[in-house]
Amino acid sequence: MTGSPGTSHGIRLAFLFTPQTVRNTTRDFLQKLHGGTTCYSFDKPTAAQNAADFSVKGEIMPVIVVANPKGGVGKSTIATNLAGYFAKQGKNVMLGDIDVQQSSRSWLRLRSPSLPAIASWEIAEGTIAKPPKGTTHMVLDTPAGLDGKRLQDAMRIADKVIVPLQASIFDILATQSFLQNLLNHRSKADIGVIGMRVNIRTRAADQLAQYVSNLGLPVLGYLRDTQNYVQLAALGATLWDLAPSRAEKDAAQWNELLQWVER
Repeated sequence: MTGSPGTSHGIRLAFLFTPQTVRNTTRDFLQKLHGGTTCYSFDKPTAAQNAADFSVKGEIMPVIVVANPKGGVGKSTIATNLAGYFAKQGKNVMLGDIDVQQSSRSWLRLRSPSLPAIASWEIAEGTIAKPPKGTTHMVLDTPAGLDGKRLQDAMRIADKVIVPLQASIFDILATQSFLQNLLNHRSKADIGVIGMRVNIRTRAADQLAQYVSNLGLPVLGYLRDTQNYVQLAALGATLWDLAPSRAEKDAAQWNELLQWVER
């Protein structure tokens, strides 16, 4: 073990923690540290960091990036519920957030310890820490206005990119150049679009499907406009934390997206 939690110059931070504290951020965790039995090590990332860093014993862990340059389209809703789905499946999932508003990280602080655990993927000053051993899935929430180096860094590690998009012509036009940029720089990543707050029986849904199809991208389904997501977010919870009978209608709208993510 190199360095120590008390040093500021170490290239490696190593610390012990228990399952009860796995959902805390690194800073919060170090303040609350009282011992444990599991040792995780975070390596300071370098400019040469790439997808090979995100592996354990040669097994690549999928990195799913949720992105759209427009604010208020539902990126955090997708990121938190996707992480919640993996947690419900018993996966060791980490949720990261490079949005200055830190919506996903704030949501993690609201999450009850009695719910399936979601760990915070530590991201500071634009650098992404290597995930600890045992991590199986990683979900990355991104800010409005994502472009330039931040976009390149996210795309370099992404296996899947989900673009939440509302069906209005204004949202489509605002996202047009971003989607084209993704297509030009996607390297290994698969890209898909999920319609947000869309009634599938409307002309707007047809318009969105035609636009995305013309780009050669899949539409991964349509999520309806409902207060369920708002109310669950306030509790640090997801659809998958509800009894199946209460979430059945909304959960069914995720089927296509989940199948695509798990390919």
